[in-house]
Amino acid sequence: MANSKKEALDYIIQNKSIKTVFQPIISLRNGSILGHEALSRITCENEIKNPDMMFTIAEEFNRLWDLELLCRTTALEAAFEFMIPPIIKNCFLM
Repeated sequence: MANSKKEALDYIIQNKSIKTVFQPIISLRNGSILGHEALSRITCENEIKNPDMMFTIAEEFNRLWDLELLCRTTALEAAFEFMIPPIIKNCFLM
C-alpha cells in the first residue's frame, strides 16, 4: 500500500501532473479583488485523490521539497501565461 502511494507521488512529480488554478481574494468591505491564491490540482488519475492527500504523502516519503518546487514553478508559469498582457510578455522574452 505504501509503495503504491510513493509510486503515485513519484509519477505526479516526474510527469509534472499539476495544474494551477487561481482563487481571487476578495475584500469583504467593498468586494474588490485584493489578490489571488494559487491552488495546485492533480491532472492525472491515480491513487492520490486530492491536494491534501498529495502533500501528506509527500511529507511521509520526504518529497515535500520536490512537490513544493513543482507547485511553485507551475504557479509562476501559469501567472506569467494568464495574468500578464501579451504586449508586456514580448518585452520579457527579448
